[in-house]
Amino acid sequence: MSESLLLELVVPCFNEGPSIPKLIQEFQQTAKARGLSSKETKLVLVNNGSTDETLSLIENEKGKQTNEWFRIVHLSQNQGYGGGILKGLESSQAPWVGYTHADLQCPLRDAFKCLDKCREFGELSLVRGVRRKRRVADWFVSRFYDLAVGVLWNFWRYDLNAQPKVFSRGLVRNLKGAPRGISFDAFVLYQAEKSGFRSEKIPVFLFKRLNGVSHWANSPWKRIRTFFFVFKELRQSSLTS
Repeated sequence: MSESLLLELVVPCFNEGPSIPKLIQEFQQTAKARGLSSKETKLVLVNNGSTDETLSLIENEKGKQTNEWFRIVHLSQNQGYGGGILKGLESSQAPWVGYTHADLQCPLRDAFKCLDKCREFGELSLVRGVRRKRRVADWFVSRFYDLAVGVLWNFWRYDLNAQPKVFSRGLVRNLKGAPRGISFDAFVLYQAEKSGFRSEKIPVFLFKRLNGVSHWANSPWKRIRTFFFVFKELRQSSLTS
């Protein structure tokens, strides 16, 4: 078994404290089940300006035996969804990198499935999840977003914000100037296509969120505010970076 670093999976954490111990445990167990060691794969926990106990819980995990499975990128101020992910990706050294959510709705085994596909398809590849069996309301919200990206960016793709996404690290240098908000995902997919990457999808099924609440969809007002922010970001962002 090779002991060289193979995959670094970035997880942006903004006030996700209660999920941290289980997140690290799940990553360790999933990697081991696939015969991978802590020298071959790392979880990159980006503390994205959290105001709860997220940082202290991550640092507390550093004192445990699981500490070799992850590293910390600490941002004293929140850089936005996309900004936090980009900081984590830019700190990576592995040939394959990816990102997913910290709320444990997205099983970490899906990231490893994406890695398997990437290695099968070769260096210029990106593999991402496409969500199945979602609530009708959530499905319509996602389609509305896909439509907005298509109209404003002329980039038509299905389920743009589904997780996880895994790709070769060479793509990271083309993400300079990426949007800091939710449209980061669409930017990544656009730049991958522009750079000649082969894009593939795997079906993913979401679990119920175990801790906390969504930072954008836990009230009608937050949904409306997020929609206005996303439209503004899409109109202001450039696809030529």
